[in-house]
Amino acid sequence: MVLDHGQAFVRATAATKAGKANAMVVSSVPVNPAFLEKVIGSLGEIAIYSLAGLAPGVTITEGETRHEVSINEKEISAPLVRGGKLPAPRGRWDIELGFGSFFRTVDWTTGQQVTPVIQVTTRPSMLYSRLNAGQTEYSNIVVAVLVAVAITFGLIELFALIIGLGLTRTITRSVAALYRGTQHVNRGDFRHRIAVKARDQLAALETSFNSMTESLEKLIAEQKEKQRLESELAIAQEVQAQLFPRESVQLHSLELHGICRPARTVSGDYYDFLPITAERLALAVGDISGKGISAALLMATIHSAVRVYEFGGMPENATLSAASATAQGNGGRGLAAGGNGIHSPREVLWLLNRHLFHTTPAEKYATLFLGVYDGASRTLTYSNAGHLPPLLIGEDGGLRKLDAGGTVIGLFEEISHDESAVQLRSGDLLVAYSDGITEPENEFGEFGEARLLELLRENRRLPLSQLSERVITAVLDWTGGAEQPDDVTLVLARAR
Repeated sequence: MVLDHGQAFVRATAATKAGKANAMVVSSVPVNPAFLEKVIGSLGEIAIYSLAGLAPGVTITEGETRHEVSINEKEISAPLVRGGKLPAPRGRWDIELGFGSFFRTVDWTTGQQVTPVIQVTTRPSMLYSRLNAGQTEYSNIVVAVLVAVAITFGLIELFALIIGLGLTRTITRSVAALYRGTQHVNRGDFRHRIAVKARDQLAALETSFNSMTESLEKLIAEQKEKQRLESELAIAQEVQAQLFPRESVQLHSLELHGICRPARTVSGDYYDFLPITAERLALAVGDISGKGISAALLMATIHSAVRVYEFGGMPENATLSAASATAQGNGGRGLAAGGNGIHSPREVLWLLNRHLFHTTPAEKYATLFLGVYDGASRTLTYSNAGHLPPLLIGEDGGLRKLDAGGTVIGLFEEISHDESAVQLRSGDLLVAYSDGITEPENEFGEFGEARLLELLRENRRLPLSQLSERVITAVLDWTGGAEQPDDVTLVLARAR
């Protein structure tokens, strides 16, 4: 298309021969409203504007009048030509659409390039009709495909929405259940459990929460049981402390001291001083099998039985007669209470063995050293039922072990024990102890009897309370601060 004196033309040129001469054929069709009407058809309205590139002095056509104007003198706002007609809308959404396009053309007079603008105003319904013109047989297929695609995407969106809602409900339900569970735990209700209704990760979290609350419930129950046991052990410890002599019993001719340090709350070791007369006293040191409450209970049983039997408590006559006959058959030793109804150590051990054998489990037994000291004769009459032999250290450093006796009590129904007597001279030191003194170990071995004897000889002249403290400290130092493995019991008696 060219512009010739402000008028738009569709112009074509062709070179040809006219005889021997060259000829140029020019075909030209004016671009006027009628031409545009044929071109655009029923698409809408079209207008052509010349905005730039017009040479000064060109003419433009406004209606039927031609004006020669300069581009520098007047801004051209009127179209060069306009044609077509905007149709009426076919619906509410059939709005008016406008778009433009630049294209290059030539000013026929000057040969310069100019850039007119084509502006088209139409409606969506007209565009759709033009796009589908000539494709009627395929348009229904295209529409069906588009509808199918739209339905598919709609179903996908609906499916995604349903999944999203379900997932959201699952998450919110699990979170709410966990929140309610934490509220129950906060109130101290550890029996609350979350109902697990799925098998996903949130369900695993709910299961873990239930496991946690169950563990907490067990721990709380165990803690309460532990507190109850500790309370009962504290009561047992207090009761057992009453069984040991509150103050050291002292005779005119004998100085006494005893100490017991339990490995646990209560002890299975036993010692007692039983004043009989002003210058007569029974001395007992024992060790019960096992540790803890069961050993403490058996220790209390022995404590009571020793006091009953030592002070002359006897079984019924028929039982006593049978027991005496049996004892006589086992060595000719009958049970005959001494003066004032006091039994000898051997007799007390026989009664204790018979009592423990019939009243305790088969695996329960005890070792026991039992002696009766007579201050008038300064004689200690004793019998040892499987206990570590007490040491008698003389003033001159001599040593004697008090090992006369027999086996432990409580294991066999019929046993008898030997009995012996020893004279105590002024300054003699009697040391009775449990295996908690000699058996503690470190990397060098056991503390041992030899080390105990050496320590006693070096410090034998100290007050008995200080001597026992040094022995206990040495034993604990030997273990290097480790947990005390066994009950530690030490009884000291020194003749005045």
